[in-house]
Amino acid sequence: METKTAAARLAQYLTVVGISERDFNRRTGFSNGLLGNAVKNGRALGSDKLEKVLSTFPELSADWLLTGRGPMLRQGVFLKRG
Repeated sequence: METKTAAARLAQYLTVVGISERDFNRRTGFSNGLLGNAVKNGRALGSDKLEKVLSTFPELSADWLLTGRGPMLRQGVFLKRG
């Protein structure tokens, strides 16, 4: 059974695609430490934050992010760089 939180899966995604937390925060407009603190403390990210993440990173699978099921990346969507 999958026990990771969406925040932990998001941190895993950033590592896999090589996006720093600083760049992630810049691209999403999130405050410094938001993701790291959520992962460290096992906290959930709010739906507004998850919506922002999915709109900023369209290649990221919503199903994988929310449930841990399926592939991390959506097929046919290219990674956004920069």
